[in-house]
Amino acid sequence: MASVVRTDGFVDRHLNRKCSRPLTLLFLKTSLTPNSITLLAMFIGLGAAAAFAYGGDAGGIIGALLFQLSLIVDCCDGEVARIKHLESPFGDRFDLLADNMVHIAIIAGITWAAYREEGLIYVLLGMVAATGMLIDLFVILRDSPANGATESLLNNFLVQLTNRDFSVLILFLALVSKPEWFIWFAAIGSHIYWLLYLWQRRVQSQNR
Repeated sequence: MASVVRTDGFVDRHLNRKCSRPLTLLFLKTSLTPNSITLLAMFIGLGAAAAFAYGGDAGGIIGALLFQLSLIVDCCDGEVARIKHLESPFGDRFDLLADNMVHIAIIAGITWAAYREEGLIYVLLGMVAATGMLIDLFVILRDSPANGATESLLNNFLVQLTNRDFSVLILFLALVSKPEWFIWFAAIGSHIYWLLYLWQRRVQSQNR
């Protein structure tokens, strides 16, 4: 199975990577493996989800900041792997699974807080969003979009959707006390992604 391609978005390039470099130098002085760093990033992300679940303005802002920190640490695993020549398909997929576990946990945390404040509608939206994210993960693991994909506007759009710039949206919504609005974006966007993905693959197969 081909390696899963991770693309850096604007936030990764201009914030996360710059913040991750000093941490990477620190990790290189330890015995931590890239997969151990992936686990560390995942646990920070799960802590962010717990903060979101706690609710309130403070919980939302702390959750958003912890989530951003988890993404910064998550940049380090790949950097350490490349420097130490420890890159592997397993590491790619483990990183992808850990990322998606955090993303679903974030959705669950925001959903729980929104349910307590707004009612059952957010439970339904959270379930729709989580289902869409699981389908996205399945289609990406089954066949990466970049694996044999042609250069096209749609393919480039789909690849960009796999970056993590949405963390800034979550932070903004937390700062304005509306983190639950992200569930609407996730519920709609996650399903748009896999539908466009499957349509793209069908078009590609017909053109071969």
